[in-house]
Amino acid sequence: KRGAGNWVTGVEISLHALSAIGVYLGRFLRFNSWDIVTNPEDLFFSVVDDLTGHRPILAMIFSFILLCFLYLPAKEMTLALAAYRKVRRIQRILDGTVLE
Repeated sequence: KRGAGNWVTGVEISLHALSAIGVYLGRFLRFNSWDIVTNPEDLFFSVVDDLTGHRPILAMIFSFILLCFLYLPAKEMTLALAAYRKVRRIQRILDGTVLE
């Protein structure tokens, strides 16, 4: 538990970056998730050819920023809800309404 907390931010940022690339591939190049299995060569060459321009980078940066800003409030609400449920459970245990 102690060491895993150091990795959380890096993993979250990496997943947001990969998601931004996936959003670009699906939205602008019109690839689907199964294209990596059914048509990997076309996917690879299209991605390599297209990623050299400025438009793809700007679209991916915009998607990355949007994902980060939408994720942060959702994460905080989830953590707050989990903490609230934990406190309520402890209160019920102390009140004697839940037996463990």
